[in-house]
Amino acid sequence: MTTFSKKRVLAFLLAFLMICGISLEIAPDAYAASVPSAPSIYLSNQTSSSVRVNWSAVSGATSYYVYVNGSLKRTTSDKYFNISGLTAGTKYTFNVKAYNTSGLSASSTTLSYTPSVPAPAAPRISLSDKTTSSVKVSWGAISGATKYYVYRNSSLYATTTVTNVTVSGLSVGGNYSFYVKAYNSGGYSASSNILSYSPSAPPPSAPAAPKISLSDQTASSVKVSWGAVSG
Repeated sequence: MTTFSKKRVLAFLLAFLMICGISLEIAPDAYAASVPSAPSIYLSNQTSSSVRVNWSAVSGATSYYVYVNGSLKRTTSDKYFNISGLTAGTKYTFNVKAYNTSGLSASSTTLSYTPSVPAPAAPRISLSDKTTSSVKVSWGAISGATKYYVYRNSSLYATTTVTNVTVSGLSVGGNYSFYVKAYNSGGYSASSNILSYSPSAPPPSAPAAPKISLSDQTASSVKVSWGAVSG
């Protein structure tokens, strides 16, 4: 029997069954693809602005849907996705679904990541306005720093949000070292350069002018006198 004849016979049979009120269920294709299972994900390569979402291959899947904070971010046939442009201190959630022609799988578990704020760079300090009892420690503003810690002889002297501190209470002949650390929620910077200062006594001031007087004048001599001048 030709293919054409087979189709005519099948059509006639279906029409006859319908006239007789008999329904015929056609079994679904036993070989149709089933919806893939949910992927298993994990995170790696975390930085302050990026993270990699990874998953194992899912049998029968042809692609994967990657979601960030509940929104579709990328469709890929790879088994990982690098997500960049994250903001330090902000929480992000990630999940993945597998896909084939039968549809999307259930979602993977949802993982979260909050990029850490990087610690600030180390300041560079200078000393000025030196006196016998004080000195001014200064530095340039550090990007991302929220405050600064000023150390004298390795002990914390002051915490400040400005970029200079006048250190007082120094003694003539004493040896003092200074350094500064910047700080934010990511932690402390490395120490700045270390500078030292040893206050010295000021040079003595010039004495006042003496006040003289003349006495015991003779035809050939005179006595010049003056009072003692302090210093």
